[in-house]
Amino acid sequence: MSAVLSIIFNANFSSFRDFFRSKSTLYYIQKIALSCIVLLFFKSLGEMQPKWINPIAKISFTIYFAHVFFLEIVMMLLAPIV
Repeated sequence: MSAVLSIIFNANFSSFRDFFRSKSTLYYIQKIALSCIVLLFFKSLGEMQPKWINPIAKISFTIYFAHVFFLEIVMMLLAPIV
């Protein structure tokens, strides 16, 4: 998938360049596609899903919003070192 998106971005297809205005668009398409594949994979496992996934899934929404706060703290702590 990454190779196909790379070829599309670097090709001389003006219609594709007009549609994909930046590399970040291609990265988002890639991330969405891979997320869908992972979700379908775990859905296909049904009851055989690993036990460690359920707790992470329950707090994933909170992790998404809180990770920026923790990254800021780590960056402030590491700023004098770097």
